[in-house]
Amino acid sequence: MASDTKAVPTGENQTEIEATVVSGLESMAREEIREKFGVRAEICRGRVWFLLPADRVKEIFQLQSVDNLFVVVERFAAAEFVGDEALDLEWIYRMAARINWDRGVRAWTDIRAPTRTLEECYALMGSAGDQVSKENVEKLPKFRVTCNRSGKEHKFTSMQAASKFGAGVNDFFHWQVDMKNFDMNIIANIADSKMDILIALTTSSLHHRNLVEFGPTSLRSTIAYCMLRLCRVKPGEIIVDPLCGGGSIPIEAARNFSDSFVLCADHHELAIPRCRSNINHNSLEGRTDLIQWDSRNMPLRNATIDVLVTDLPFGKRMGCKRDNRCLYRELLQSMARASVPGTARAVLLTQDRRSLTLAVSQCHKWWRAGYTVACNIGGLDAIIMVCHRTSEPY
Repeated sequence: MASDTKAVPTGENQTEIEATVVSGLESMAREEIREKFGVRAEICRGRVWFLLPADRVKEIFQLQSVDNLFVVVERFAAAEFVGDEALDLEWIYRMAARINWDRGVRAWTDIRAPTRTLEECYALMGSAGDQVSKENVEKLPKFRVTCNRSGKEHKFTSMQAASKFGAGVNDFFHWQVDMKNFDMNIIANIADSKMDILIALTTSSLHHRNLVEFGPTSLRSTIAYCMLRLCRVKPGEIIVDPLCGGGSIPIEAARNFSDSFVLCADHHELAIPRCRSNINHNSLEGRTDLIQWDSRNMPLRNATIDVLVTDLPFGKRMGCKRDNRCLYRELLQSMARASVPGTARAVLLTQDRRSLTLAVSQCHKWWRAGYTVACNIGGLDAIIMVCHRTSEPY
């Protein structure tokens, strides 16, 4: 291990995992990790990382709140950047051969390439170029390097850093570079004087899981799951999404809270078959009911619903914020009538914070705003508001 690196803080059989999370929902991911793995996670904006025993790495796909998963190969706490382009790039090149790749490559083979062994990946490690045959090289993994860089003091670009580190990996392991048909995706995250080297364990974001039909404003499955966690759902409770769209929320509810019954509905005629296809794709017909209704006048008995979770119209792609002022108030009134006084909760996502805050204040007789979580939804600054039903009958 080079003296200018900070070793990944793991035990002999520990592997460090890093995951990306929707900004603002990091605490939900940390809570889920503690609940499922019994380990402590650290968070920063949009990211969470934690340690797991090497033989449990495959379990990371149980996580429902994260988008992308990576194994940490190395963390450089104080990279030796001196402000000279050539010297800095040369340092990046040299680090490819100096870091310990074992844990990262082993986790990658376990998850992404189970037919490969660590020894096969290292077959030509350190060999001179004239000792390497084309036939042997073709048996090795293909890779690419992606660099994400932030900070004003760097004299090199992200492309230059990725190219130089990739050259170091190629010269050391003799793995082939392939920017499109790669087996291994290596990520270099550079922020000021820090540099982290990761290997991707997912080929695409997990937020598209469980959906086969997408609408113009389909909610990420990872966000839907985090919203449901905010509800603190209890066994036996009835969960309703009155504006279900493609069904992200009810599908996550039925899959992850199997002791509850899930009811979902929408007014738009195109949303119903789309949601039905997604429910059938997940074989959740027996645990989820789908109805077409006007959410402002839900055909439900008074005081019967325990949890209401929904993605409200933002007034961006469809409708307008002027319409939201009336819609939000009427929706909260309808939800108040159908929900159980004193115990029901409503978790509402919107980018139109002003309209929702106004609606809650107008319905203060039935709803009390608990707390608000700010998050980033497709580049928009949105909020998730947790509301509690008062004991006042409707």
